Amino acid sequence: LTAIDNANNPVEVISQFTVDTQPPVVTPEIPEEGLTVGGGGVQPDGTALIAGTLNDADPGLTVTCSAGGTSVAGAIANGAYSCHLAVSEGVNAVTVTVTDSTGHATTSTRDLIVDRIAPVAAIDSPSPGEATAAEFISVAGHVVDATPVRVVVNGVAASVIPAADGVPARFVAGNIPVGDGPSLLITAIATDEGANTGQASVTVAVDRTPPVVVITRPVAGAYLKGGLTEVEVEVTDRSTTMLEVNGVIGFDPVCAGQDGVSLACHFTLTIP
Repeated sequence: LTAIDNANNPVEVISQFTVDTQPPVVTPEIPEEGLTVGGGGVQPDGTALIAGTLNDADPGLTVTCSAGGTSVAGAIANGAYSCHLAVSEGVNAVTVTVTDSTGHATTSTRDLIVDRIAPVAAIDSPSPGEATAAEFISVAGHVVDATPVRVVVNGVAASVIPAADGVPARFVAGNIPVGDGPSLLITAIATDEGANTGQASVTVAVDRTPPVVVITRPVAGAYLKGGLTEVEVEVTDRSTTMLEVNGVIGFDPVCAGQDGVSLACHFTLTIP
């Protein structure tokens, strides 16, 4: 630019400027699309890190992050941006807007799923206190959680049927080693997509010793007149026993002792 006054004195001014017609290039990195984070991915103040990279000819960039009606200004340094944004349990639509000094803006939105609630696991089979003589046992149960889960039972990965139509996820783990006993603690650990864990445990008795059976009445060698006969039997075992005498099932025994240690049960039956 050249200016000349009335005395014919010239002056020349040179000014340079940049024409920027393009919006900033934004590459979100954190969170990954659809990422689920648990307690470890959310700060104690309820915020999560939102970050990525950006590029623009204009160095005068600003960044804003928003979710759930809350917006915060972020920081920009060395070609990267970051925000600490308040998030809530469930799906958060996280929007990042980068604007240059000319008003060009780029917006990116990704879902961040927050799951800080531990899964609730339950073992349905075997039942607590149940007895087994097997070398291996199968364990079944269910898990309640908002996200898909994986389940490990005593170190063995279980197969999981995902939750659907209001029915919780179900799991089955086969070939769980029983060991020598006298008892087996079974622990199922469920882990959800937010890395939260929940567990359930039951203890079963390991009993590979046959019961001791004594017929106390009638005594051996007794003479009976025929018809119906009342029979009394004492059964001693580590667990509750089912008794059958000449095809008649014994019900409602009177037992004394401690199940899993030594249990003496008295049966009274009437047989033909």
